[in-house]
Amino acid sequence: MQRVIRPRGGINEWLLWLPVSLLKRVDYIIKWVFGHPLHQRTFEGQKLVPLPAENGRSIGLSSVLEPDSKHIATLARETFDKYDNDFIFHKPYVNFFFCMRIQYSEQKEIQHPRTHLNRFDLVVTPKHDYYPLTPQGQQETSQFLRRWITPREPPERHVDSLSADQIEINAYEIETIGSVDVEFHLLESKQKFEHAIELVLTTGALHQADVTALRVAATTWHDELAPLPKTLLVVNIGGPKIFYRDVIRMLSDGADAAGTRWAVLVASSSGYWNYRHQADVCHAYQIMKKGGLKDENIVVFMYDDIAYNVENPHPGIIINHPQGEDVYAGVPKDYVGDEVTVNNFIAVLLGNKTALTVGIGKVVDSGPNDHIFVFYSDHGGPGVLGMPTSPYLYADDIIGALKKKHASKSYESLVFYLEACESGSVFEGLLPEGLNIYATTGSNGEESSWGTYCPGEIQGSPPEYDTCLGDLYSISWMEDSDVHNLQTESLKQQYDLVTRTSKHGTYDLGSHVMQYGDLDLNMKHLFLYIGTNPENGNFTFIDDNALTLPSKVVNQRDADLVYFWNKFRKAPEGSPKKVDAQRELLDMMSHRMHIDRSIQLIGKLLFGSVKGSEVLNAVRPVGQPLVDDWSCLKTMVRSFETHCGSLSQYGMKHMRSIANICNAGINQEMMAKVSKEACDKIPLNPYSSLTKGFSA
Repeated sequence: MQRVIRPRGGINEWLLWLPVSLLKRVDYIIKWVFGHPLHQRTFEGQKLVPLPAENGRSIGLSSVLEPDSKHIATLARETFDKYDNDFIFHKPYVNFFFCMRIQYSEQKEIQHPRTHLNRFDLVVTPKHDYYPLTPQGQQETSQFLRRWITPREPPERHVDSLSADQIEINAYEIETIGSVDVEFHLLESKQKFEHAIELVLTTGALHQADVTALRVAATTWHDELAPLPKTLLVVNIGGPKIFYRDVIRMLSDGADAAGTRWAVLVASSSGYWNYRHQADVCHAYQIMKKGGLKDENIVVFMYDDIAYNVENPHPGIIINHPQGEDVYAGVPKDYVGDEVTVNNFIAVLLGNKTALTVGIGKVVDSGPNDHIFVFYSDHGGPGVLGMPTSPYLYADDIIGALKKKHASKSYESLVFYLEACESGSVFEGLLPEGLNIYATTGSNGEESSWGTYCPGEIQGSPPEYDTCLGDLYSISWMEDSDVHNLQTESLKQQYDLVTRTSKHGTYDLGSHVMQYGDLDLNMKHLFLYIGTNPENGNFTFIDDNALTLPSKVVNQRDADLVYFWNKFRKAPEGSPKKVDAQRELLDMMSHRMHIDRSIQLIGKLLFGSVKGSEVLNAVRPVGQPLVDDWSCLKTMVRSFETHCGSLSQYGMKHMRSIANICNAGINQEMMAKVSKEACDKIPLNPYSSLTKGFSA
């Protein structure tokens, strides 16, 4: 344990009635002004040289040490187990110790309880807390100050509803170290309490000026005590409550976080030109790990064909920023390659091991008090998300899985971050309130999301990379999470910050970041879902924070063209690499033209040359889902692909057109007929091939 040292000598002997934090401040100022040998002010040029250290810390309020919070929390857990979860008695050096009868779900915030002590079943206080009431203290305290000093009356010997035979204080023994620290010896009760006292923990007076120490301590308490079935965290901190508002908010979240944090991270694309999606997910994993999540509670989906791809200039390394560190190191290979499927994703989310087809069997085995964070990064289209395998993931399947998860009562709250083109359409008109789910998306239902850190940008990828390193929405929330104390930043604050990635609100660069579901959840702190890096304790989020905007971004659907063009441009003239790069670029472009022409022709065949384009491009009002009949949409996709070839990641952009064909009442037979007329054969390029199966 560490101890608080009250200044002694000189005028300090007349100021013992002051709280120790204020007395330390007064003592520091006096010694600083009058040149105490330990507080000499020295200057080197314009720089003030730090003062010497006391007890290993710099002099001033920061020299007031706090109890070893990890040791306290560990002892509390051990004692909890020892007493068979009935009570916790614990013997740290503290300023006071108190017990409360309280219902399990109730939260309490306690600030230096020296008044209205009838709130507590048992209050034990050291002598120095009541020094102002002693004759000597009264003599030293000015009359006009007495009304402001607490406590104002001697401690009552009440025990509320607890009787003497229910709890025995065998010794009220004060052991003074520096006249402040107190050790209480509380013995085991002879009988169990009539009303269970769940957990009692007091930190003592933390007069540390640096609030970071309080946040770190509180994080430790939460991590150590969260597994306990019944937890009440009671904290006494010295000084005005306003200084510790962040800590109190964090502890309030801590009550909600009594369950386990889970994370599902999905990069559902393949190919080196899609480097950024796996980079996004690997980066997210590093944030979760630094935030305190365990590997057993993080499920990662990624094709894993990037780190050791022959195109990767730094084998075994993935970066998500031009000057970024390796984010691939340590990432678990839970579901890779052809294991990244719609079926496995839904099975993992639902905690259904029996539904898994391949993979290591890790699922979100969550309980009713747990909090789940889902991050999905890939290509998308209206109402659909990509997968490196077939079929793709459709909005109705996602919403159905989320509703089923809610019905199973296997989470307290769930947050879904989605990076994809037209990603808003996945939740628009589909995600109801009341599921305790909060979702944000990188774009609305009508626009592309954006790749960034791409070749050719001022802050683009290093010259040896031919591909984009990240996605704008993804790197925005992650780079914010990298540097801030997430105990003080809410989901809404991060949402508001990420929405400002559009250039001056014009969306010339960036898309409309959206939010759906139970919006009241966005007042929760990010810490509740993804933890926080303890090294960021000093970096409290403020509303004036801003992200550095990229000089240029690339439409997600064009990011692959950037890769193929740079590969072709950099290949030596006349070399086999040049020929191969040219063929890959032409294959990609011809596939795009084939899909665009085929959809346009089908629209004309169904609705006429005038109205065809109007019907296909129609956008439903806000609040309505993309399509009324999702089975129809999937059937129409299969009909199209049977005759025209795979839509592929690019062709997902036309999903709205196919949905509008369903909304117009066209049946499957008519769709098959016009698809056959529009496409006399399936092109031979690899992107049109159906070898991987249908998209629906």
